[in-house]
Amino acid sequence: MDLKTHIANMAPAHVRAARAIMKWSVADTADNSGVSRSTVFDYESGNSAERPRGINKSSKIALARVFYDAGIEFTGGETPGLIIKRPELLE
Repeated sequence: MDLKTHIANMAPAHVRAARAIMKWSVADTADNSGVSRSTVFDYESGNSAERPRGINKSSKIALARVFYDAGIEFTGGETPGLIIKRPELLE
């Protein structure tokens, strides 16, 4: 899957699940992606004063990229979920 598709598929539940697999807190995710903690929290909870259920495009790309680069891909459509490209993430 390419990064563009991965970004398009990303939903709040994907980020929560990917954080759990990575064993990352909101702070870890923010630090690793370069976005603020409130951005991670707002996206996961669907809260944003300016954008319903969203964050700005550059923040969404940064969040998606950090998991993509870590070996987690987001699927959408009829079968939304995660593809784990690095088996050691499940240890």
